[in-house]
Formats: sequence, C-alpha cells, structure tokens
Amino acid sequence: MESTEARSDRPAYEGTSTVNLELGLRTGYLLTPNQSVFLDVSTTRLGSGIKNSPLVEKSTQSGFRIGYIYRF
Repeated sequence: MESTEARSDRPAYEGTSTVNLELGLRTGYLLTPNQSVFLDVSTTRLGSGIKNSPLVEKSTQSGFRIGYIYRF
C-alpha cells in the first residue's frame, strides 16, 4: 500500500513474499458416464506477509464449493 493510501486507523503496510498453506478435500459423484457433481471443502492458512497486513482480520480462510461437470 502506498503511504498516500494510509489513514489514521490503517497505517501503511509494505507486504513481503509469503507462502500460504492449504488443506482440502474433494468428493464427487458420477451421475452418468458424462455428468458428475463434486463438493470441495478447504481451509487456507495465510502466510505472515499477508496476515500481518492491517486490512486482514483473520489468519485463515475457509472455502466451500459445489460444482457440476459435463464431459463431452
């Protein structure tokens, strides 16, 4: 963030490179030979270069996705 974007309640922050750790699980169900549905559940632990930012409130993020796949 540039110093011109800093405010009294949000100081300037110069992020650094970081590594996020992600753990997830996917399960799927075959409806027909060409169609399937899936469910993804995951959690990501943010690296210090991100979680130390004044804009970030939590050090982890959770995800939940449902999808449909049609194979030609």
